[in-house]
Amino acid sequence: MEWVFTIGAFIRRHPALDWETLLQRAGTIHLTRIVATGLRLVREHLVCPLPDFLWKWVEASPHSARLAADATAWIRSGIFKPSPLQLRRFHARGREGFWHRVQYWLGAAFTPSEKDYAVELPAGFSWAHYLTRPVRLLFVAVARLFGRAPHSPQEPIPALALSARPAMEATQRSPSFPCASS
Repeated sequence: MEWVFTIGAFIRRHPALDWETLLQRAGTIHLTRIVATGLRLVREHLVCPLPDFLWKWVEASPHSARLAADATAWIRSGIFKPSPLQLRRFHARGREGFWHRVQYWLGAAFTPSEKDYAVELPAGFSWAHYLTRPVRLLFVAVARLFGRAPHSPQEPIPALALSARPAMEATQRSPSFPCASS
């Protein structure tokens, strides 16, 4: 939900946005569903006004309505930070076309995360994080399949760990309501 607050704050601070260029760029990078979903959530949850032509564009996207409904269900059930898998599925459904979804899932499978970088590799071998990530994900999936909890981020998988760096603690910001009328 943090990104919805961020979008709302940006719209409020920059009322003269060039919406045409934004929509054109969203189309160019095949993210119109995600943009429409974000704008729908901003308008519905933060009561942030959007220009009429923009709201008509958002309403014309049936995919954004479904994605926004999923996000709203998370909010209403008290889930402000969905699980990584829920978030990945949500983002994949926001991609336009089969190949863009495949590209998204391949990126998710091979692009290292903080947990992957917690495994220190010898100098000059940082590229190997791209190879160890699928192995780590497979290990976690097999562990879940057999009912074993995966290792915590502070404790890297023993088979991959040469040495572990301390995990960084995430900081949480308190949400504000940037578009609510004052």
